[in-house]
Parts: sequence; C-alpha cells; structure tokens
Amino acid sequence: MAAKRILHVVSSLGTGSGVMAMLMNYHRHICRERLQFDYLSFRDTTGTYEEEIKALGGRVYHISRPSPGGSFRRQMDAFFREHQGEYDTMHCHPLYAAVIFAPAAKRYGIRRVIQHSHTTRYSDKPLSAARNRLMLALFGRRATDFAACSREAKRIFFWKKPEEVFWLPNAIDLQRFAFSPEARRELRQRYQIPQETTVIGHVGRFSPEKNHLFLLEVFAGYLRSDPAARLLLVGDGAMQEQIRRRAEALGLGEKVIFAGRTDRVERYYAATDVFAMPSVFEGFGLAAAEAQANGLPCVLSDRVPELADIGGHVRFLPIGQGTEPWILGLRQAAAAGRTETPVDPEWDIRRAVKRLECYYLEE
Repeated sequence: MAAKRILHVVSSLGTGSGVMAMLMNYHRHICRERLQFDYLSFRDTTGTYEEEIKALGGRVYHISRPSPGGSFRRQMDAFFREHQGEYDTMHCHPLYAAVIFAPAAKRYGIRRVIQHSHTTRYSDKPLSAARNRLMLALFGRRATDFAACSREAKRIFFWKKPEEVFWLPNAIDLQRFAFSPEARRELRQRYQIPQETTVIGHVGRFSPEKNHLFLLEVFAGYLRSDPAARLLLVGDGAMQEQIRRRAEALGLGEKVIFAGRTDRVERYYAATDVFAMPSVFEGFGLAAAEAQANGLPCVLSDRVPELADIGGHVRFLPIGQGTEPWILGLRQAAAAGRTETPVDPEWDIRRAVKRLECYYLEE
C-alpha cells in the first residue's frame, strides 16, 4: 500500500524559516512507508530545503504568492485540479492559508484541512496582523482541524476550546543536540575564544521580533563585570547590517561574533555558556529547546511561552524594564553553569513523530 501523502502549504522552503526547521525535523523521522510530506510554497528564496525534501521522497510545488487578483485564483484552482485525488489532507502553516486555499482544495477532494498556529501574534506587522485577525474571525472555520505549537499559540483560534486544538510540539532530536566537548574545543579555537571565557549565545534570524538591538545593549552592560565575555550570534536576515553597525557604535568590536547561518547549529550551542532569547514574541522558541537539550542555562523573554522551558533551567525576564534585570540574569545563569539534567523525553522527535503519524492517519 502506497504511503499517504500530506500536502504542507508553506510561505517559504528557506533554511532560515523556523516553520520549515520544525517540519523538516518531523519529515526526517516519519515512517515513510506510511506517510510522505509534499510542499506547496509561494515564496522564492535562496538556500532552501528543496533538495533534501526530494531526497526524502517528498515533492515540491511552487505557486504565486496569494493575491486578490484572478490570476492567482486560476493558478490555485489549476493546481488542485491537476492533483485531484492525490491528497486527503492539507496542512496549512501561514495563518491565513486555510482561509484562502480550503475552498479550492475541498472542491477537488481534499477532505481534511488543518490550520496550524506557530505564533502567539497574528503578525509582527500591524496591517498584516489586522488582516489575519479579520480573515480568521470571518472565515477561519473553513479549516476542518486546528493545530498549534503551544497553549499560547492555541489562543489564535479564539472560537475553539484549547482541547479541540491538536498540540504539535516543536520537537527536536535530543541525541543530535546533546553537548559535545569536541565541538566546544573546535568552535572556540576557530573564533580564538579561550576555553574559560564566558560566551553568551543567540540563535535566530535578524528580524525585529528577535530583538537583537536590545540584546546588544544588555551585552554592553554585561561587559562591565566580565570584560572578556563574547556574544555569539548565529543566523542571518534583513537586519544583519543594522545590527553590525549598532555593535560598532556601542564599541563592542570583536566582542560580538556574527557566525552566519549554519546547518550544524548544535556545535555552536556547545561553544556557548549561556543562551539568551529576548524576543518580542515567539510561538514557541525552538532554539531555546535546542539550547536546553545541549545543557545550557537559558535567559528568555517573558514573551516566550512558558512551554519553552523543557528542562527546568530557564529564567523568564521582562523586556520592558531596561537592561539591568537581563544583565543580572545572565550573570546568574553563567554562574550556575551547564546542567546534565535530561530534558523531558516528550520533546524527543522520535516520540513526537509517532503522535503526528497517528493524527494524520486517523479517519
């Protein structure tokens, strides 16, 4: 019997996408004799998972970005007509996707339309947030099923009871993210960081919600008590040059390391002593979970869902009360050091993927 194919609707296949990072974690571990993931993407970008998806047996389709025009509607209708009978389930990841795609999908035989919430906010852009909230309020019930990455993210679907929304954890490969002394030595040698030097780490794209500018201010204050410390920033994004200029303006110079984007992020956690995430908002905070699996103490914004604390080694701090609470929090976390306490196995992708398989295969 052929594997059941699930059509995932995503904005982008880019390796910088948190949604895609989560999906690929599951795709790599699903039983591909029973299930297979295909992707419908409407944003072109460089650096994507497309080749890996194909190597895993998945299919990739591209469609124009949704727009009010008739051209997009015709293209969408043609896609579902061409693939009629291939899919029973469509899993939509942009908040507005089910509203737009569900009518055509159902018309051509897709029975189950899942709308997924990966965030606690409708958008970081006011106009987009207003649009998404209105679309969900008016047409959100076009989806047949709902899923979310956290309790807080479930609230996006305000007309649904929390127990009616499937919880899909942003599970990780706990084995992959386990601490590696070898990786710590190698990375610190590469960046000429003495082994005894405290390194504060952050992983995330350079975008407003990640709050890098605030993190730089915090780090500048932290250096007053630990002038040898380093700040290691992993990722890329539209604000990268702005962040670089601000670091120079604060006189941080070589104290801040811009490591770029990597597919070996677990090695960078190993080189770090404390993980910081001062986000303005997060649907879950996948990087924080990865950091905890590596044994790192974490200092997170109180805008990050409490569910991100998967190991009990986390401090949640406000971002509206200046830098001093964060400077103190980072000092305390650095003094506490790494932990060898294992995180809850519920977050292991090998366990979580079995729940997802049952969810997709249920009639």
